[in-house]
Amino acid sequence: MTALRRAAEVSQLVIKWGGIAIVALMVGRLVIGGLIDWYKTTHPNIPEPTIGFGILPPIEFPEQETKQLVYTLETKTGGLPTFPTQADVLLMEASRPNLLALERSQADAESLGFKVEPEKISDTTYRWRLTSPMPMTLTTSIYDGRFIWKTDWASNPNFLTVKSLPSESQAIRDAREIVNKVTDQMTDITGGTAEVTYLKGTGGSFSAASALVDADFVQVDLFRSAYGEQFEFVTPQTGHGIVRVIISGNTKAGKIIQAIYNYFPINYTAVETYPLKPVSQAWEELLQGSGYIASIDSTATEVVVRSVTLGYFDSFEPQSYMQPVYVFSGDDGFVAYIQAVKDPKVSTTTE
Repeated sequence: MTALRRAAEVSQLVIKWGGIAIVALMVGRLVIGGLIDWYKTTHPNIPEPTIGFGILPPIEFPEQETKQLVYTLETKTGGLPTFPTQADVLLMEASRPNLLALERSQADAESLGFKVEPEKISDTTYRWRLTSPMPMTLTTSIYDGRFIWKTDWASNPNFLTVKSLPSESQAIRDAREIVNKVTDQMTDITGGTAEVTYLKGTGGSFSAASALVDADFVQVDLFRSAYGEQFEFVTPQTGHGIVRVIISGNTKAGKIIQAIYNYFPINYTAVETYPLKPVSQAWEELLQGSGYIASIDSTATEVVVRSVTLGYFDSFEPQSYMQPVYVFSGDDGFVAYIQAVKDPKVSTTTE
């Protein structure tokens, strides 16, 4: 009996300490795995920037007068947010071949209903004219595809008496239909965001309508889809898309009143990464009067900045690359851009 009792006690001890060992191993594995995951999260393996396009040219912002402003930073956290140390730069598509530029522009004009011979304004600009159902012109930059379509609706004194404005969704479809007529490769804008504004017409010009019932026109601004589903494209004028279309409710006399087309294709397969300057450096540049102010109250002398984001500057002029910018937004509609790529004139170093 003594031997049996002794064997039972040994068995119990083996089971007890074996169980403890198993639990310890399981807990240890979870702890070690958690530590590994935490380290990977806090110390991500970020590859070196490719810098495949070589030295990047500075972004060509529109010219503007330098304005002395006093800035105050009042974000939700009280400071500047954290951003990645590098970002993608995308290649813009080249201009149309010189020998085919006019031919392509004539095809675009015909697709928009301007089936007449154009007049040559300059070596790069041609204009098409129609007189019916109302006077209208289509002015095109033949080498990059930009155009402005204008209709002289004020020449018809009864034009605004007919008001049957389309719904917002229909107006957006109408605007995108114009885009589809001149290209079939604009999925980034035909599937992008759209902003709708109601306008009132007076003396041949437009002003914001105080209410839908007072509106004479619907204005649609089209923007590209956010890059990587998080980085918005921003334009030289806040609220002004790279395509803007103004639509009337008078479908018989003239549906499209104005169309401004400043779309340049992006080659989304030609992407290189570049180091970004610290956001603190961008903030200092803004304080010193650098960068580009896209929107500001004309009477402002002091600006409170409420948020800082990273976006891409979508110019109304052709540029070689689509580059990231820091976007500073504040009170009274203030918006400013600072080029984000580190040392754009000497960007082949990460130091």
